[in-house]
Amino acid sequence: MTEYLYDAIRAVASQDIVINAFITDDSENVITKDCNLVLHGKDSHEMLTSVKGVYLPESLMWEFTIPAAATIGLLGRYWYCIQHENSNLCFKQPLYLV
Repeated sequence: MTEYLYDAIRAVASQDIVINAFITDDSENVITKDCNLVLHGKDSHEMLTSVKGVYLPESLMWEFTIPAAATIGLLGRYWYCIQHENSNLCFKQPLYLV
């Protein structure tokens, strides 16, 4: 189960976590290539995993799936950000694992 509250996400650890995002550049053009979601540790400096996104042209959305194995034993607040061509598109946002 994945829940969104603005940019904060709450999800269940030890299960595949599917996150969807509408991603645009500074000119509001939809980005269609080379996006990743990066999951960071509790201190926000350690990178736990990076997952390549899949662009879904029919909905203009990106889908990122964090595999269950990447979140085994994790509980509490972690951080995520979305990258395009290895550049962050946003500040790190909270991802709460229960």
